[in-house]
Amino acid sequence: MNNMFSKAAIWVVIALVLFMVFKQFDGRALSGGASSIAYSDFLDEVKAKHIKDATIEDRAIIATTTDGKKIKAAITYLDRGLIGDLINNG
Repeated sequence: MNNMFSKAAIWVVIALVLFMVFKQFDGRALSGGASSIAYSDFLDEVKAKHIKDATIEDRAIIATTTDGKKIKAAITYLDRGLIGDLINNG
């Protein structure tokens, strides 16, 4: 019984490790290697007209700056003016 539990526990640990590894690579692929910044820093970039384009995906916004860098910020749905800020500033 103890041997069977040990084997099951090992397989669960292996499965969790594999899941975490794939999840890590999946997140990087979706964001295209973008560096993460704070949402307030993203808004500062928008207001300074440093954002070339932006895509909202789930709870993140992935943007390309005017100098070609990719950035990613977690967004909040409480900011109702985000779309207007993006349109007005570039």
